[in-house]
Amino acid sequence: MVQQPEFVDPSARYKNPELVHQTVAAATAKKTTAQWMAILAPAGVPVALIQDIPDVLDDPQLEVRDVFAEFESPIEPGTNARVIKAGFNTDVDGPTLRTAPPALGEHTDEILFALGYDLNQIDDMRNAGTI
Repeated sequence: MVQQPEFVDPSARYKNPELVHQTVAAATAKKTTAQWMAILAPAGVPVALIQDIPDVLDDPQLEVRDVFAEFESPIEPGTNARVIKAGFNTDVDGPTLRTAPPALGEHTDEILFALGYDLNQIDDMRNAGTI
């Protein structure tokens, strides 16, 4: 395949992005992500697993690194919501979470007041569906 004119060098591949995408997609569909990582990483190709949110939340490596915190859910009282702390740890005084994340719209009025809007303007925005 690399002898084909469309793939012969980076410039040719750059000129044929759809063909390159289709070819790579067809080839990568033949193996699992784990198989490709086992093939590509030892060959020196930079690869990383792209995870969806449930996979990230279940990742044992992140659990060991203490990446998550739990707070009472603002949406479902009596249940906990799991949130991500900073993506790094330090030896001495790493970042901490002191409060739960705000509920959607929890600080809207406060922010709009600080920006100079009055109660009537905020009500107008709320009635218009802007906020």
